[in-house]
Amino acid sequence: MKSIIMAPETLIYSLLIVVLPLFLIIIFRLSIFKVSIILFIISLIICIRLSKTNYILQYIFNGGFSGIKISLIIFSAVFFYNVYNVLGFEEKLKKIFYKNGENKLIIASLSIFFSGFIENLTGYGVPVTVVSPLLVSLGINPVDALAYGLIGHSWAVPYASLGIPTLVIAEIVEINEYELFKYTSIFMFISLVSTIIVFTEILKLKWKDMLICLSASTILLPLSFYTYNFSGLITGISAFLITIFIGYRDIGKNIVEYLYPYIVLAIILLTENLFGFRGFIWSSFTVFIIALFFLIKYNVDFNIFPNILKKVVKRIGKSIITIILLTCIAEISKQLGLMKTLAIWIAYNTGIFYTIIIPLIGFIGTYVTGSCTASNIIFSLLQYSYSNTMKLNPTIILSLQNVGGGLGSMISPAKATVGSIALSISGREKDSIKIAFKKSIIFLLPLFISALILIH
Repeated sequence: MKSIIMAPETLIYSLLIVVLPLFLIIIFRLSIFKVSIILFIISLIICIRLSKTNYILQYIFNGGFSGIKISLIIFSAVFFYNVYNVLGFEEKLKKIFYKNGENKLIIASLSIFFSGFIENLTGYGVPVTVVSPLLVSLGINPVDALAYGLIGHSWAVPYASLGIPTLVIAEIVEINEYELFKYTSIFMFISLVSTIIVFTEILKLKWKDMLICLSASTILLPLSFYTYNFSGLITGISAFLITIFIGYRDIGKNIVEYLYPYIVLAIILLTENLFGFRGFIWSSFTVFIIALFFLIKYNVDFNIFPNILKKVVKRIGKSIITIILLTCIAEISKQLGLMKTLAIWIAYNTGIFYTIIIPLIGFIGTYVTGSCTASNIIFSLLQYSYSNTMKLNPTIILSLQNVGGGLGSMISPAKATVGSIALSISGREKDSIKIAFKKSIIFLLPLFISALILIH
């Protein structure tokens, strides 16, 4: 604890990096994009103050390179979704459900499994804009439909865009990503079960339908040991198809037909993963090439290609710049030992009991920033340093941060606003967030209990 007394300036800088973004977003309503620019400038000033001017370019290069790798897979995932949309598969899928009429198991399966699958493939609020309109076509009122979309996709957020929130932790703290995915999947499974229980209560599902959903969800656990960042993707699509085929065989074949591009992608990614072809660059290249393949296969006018690129850049351009800036800030914090200093201070003042609120830290981080990835970039070094200080398993601690951050998506104003625009109910997203917030304790409580068990 002497380092705290000897370096009060470093402790102040550490608190500034963690607390300032929350303050700027909550009080001044600044976007995470603007906050990342401000925080980046402050990080450079801290470097100068701590006499590390000669290393600034090196820190920026290392952090920026990590951000670019992460951005590649985000870009390819969102590009694939836009190709899927342009080819008309999504519209055909909507028509199937519209014709089928309202059914509680379909609503639950769409809200939980299909939205989770879309989140794993795309992220960035896409599940809410895809699934919530589908729910409206099944007779759910728009406010409830938006709430269902927010709640239903949150279990899968740690694996968004093929695992970006989890991969970014591994990249920043340089921890074994496969162990991190394994433990994250275990906690994610707890969240998935909680989600099914919540929807059973909301929709008044029959016990048989609840058991179908629970049985389908169990594939996440064995997959987590073999498919890593694709386990959520495969769980989402598999569980969705299982529940639909068991409950509605007549429309099952049509659904498979219209999910064909996604299914092909999932199979190819899984095969590559099993043979050791994985990582940011390889996965993003694969997703992008398969998207191009489908454009060619369905004889789409290739002039549409630049239009899709423009659409993707417009949607995620600022997010990519934000991630690159945040990874630069994280690299600077790591090299200057800022989070280590703060972790020692926290350990000194709270001891082991800080572990209990780690999922809540992730939850609040995502609520404030609108992104589990951003939450993980801001807090993962702190959690990692704390686990080392207290001699706890860092993989488990970071998994709690990760899954807590994922659950924060259900009350994210940023995602709710995107969904409300898609449903033409702008201004009423607060009502949907209220519904989700009331259920949030059901999701967080099992994680608090898990943390307590870990303490003992």
